[in-house]
Amino acid sequence: MYVKPTPEEQAKRTAKSVATRQANIAIRNAQYEDAYARRHLLKGEIEVLESKLQKLKHIDTLNELSNKVSSKTLLQEKDLVSAAKPWQSFAGVYFLVHKDRVIYVGQSVNVYARISSHTDKVFDRFTVLPCTKSNLNLVESLYIHMLQPPLNGGDGKATLAPLNLEKIMALVNNSN
Repeated sequence: MYVKPTPEEQAKRTAKSVATRQANIAIRNAQYEDAYARRHLLKGEIEVLESKLQKLKHIDTLNELSNKVSSKTLLQEKDLVSAAKPWQSFAGVYFLVHKDRVIYVGQSVNVYARISSHTDKVFDRFTVLPCTKSNLNLVESLYIHMLQPPLNGGDGKATLAPLNLEKIMALVNNSN
């Protein structure tokens, strides 16, 4: 037999039902917010992966082109960076060589830049002797007088050196 609840019991049941419903709504809202945040995070990760995929496809296309042109693939940036040498501009005397003969002796405070500017000279190799700026004229002159390179006037005519032999000897004698 059914016993009708008292108004107090009915109020208790209603309050409990409302509290349960509100708790369930709060749980669902938290789950929704969590799912939204995860979805947003995954969308960001997908964008990053798609960008990486596009870069890889681009590299693959360039490697195919490089392989057709040179039968080699391109080096990766990390490989290029790890093989890089430190750049340092320095002063020195340089020697332009052609067919196993020094054809020109020069000097510069920025040797590599100076060598690359010799478009008027035919040479197939070079070598560099680093030295202080204050000794450039002396060292260059000594080598020009010794080697008599053809592009420094070493063809039996006047040798084109910053210092003549008398000046070199005077400098050496004064330094002792």
